[in-house]
Amino acid sequence: MRTLFIAFLLTTAALAGDTNAFRPFQDSSTYKPLHLDPSKAASITNGVTFGQVVTNLGPGYFYGSPSQGVQMIRWDFIDGRELYIRPSSFSPSVVLHSDIHSDSAFWFITNATIVPSK
Repeated sequence: MRTLFIAFLLTTAALAGDTNAFRPFQDSSTYKPLHLDPSKAASITNGVTFGQVVTNLGPGYFYGSPSQGVQMIRWDFIDGRELYIRPSSFSPSVVLHSDIHSDSAFWFITNATIVPSK
């Protein structure tokens, strides 16, 4: 039993120290929105991958409540737009679609209005 516990601790430590791991969001309790340059929003188009979004914008912040099944990530732009992504999984290869009803969707909101995506 002790050997199993030590193996678990070593695996957890190795994963925690993996600087190459895909990290699409930061801890929302300590994260402060970056208010990104609006020109970066142009890179978010139908068919972009989740990994491309994180590469272009940096990590967003987790929006919602895991206990309620809400799993969205949000980015804020200085022009007031907010980008929301609801991925089907937290893999960088997930392809995102502008159809809000798709399994892996993205959308922009400005002043509480959904902005059509290109």
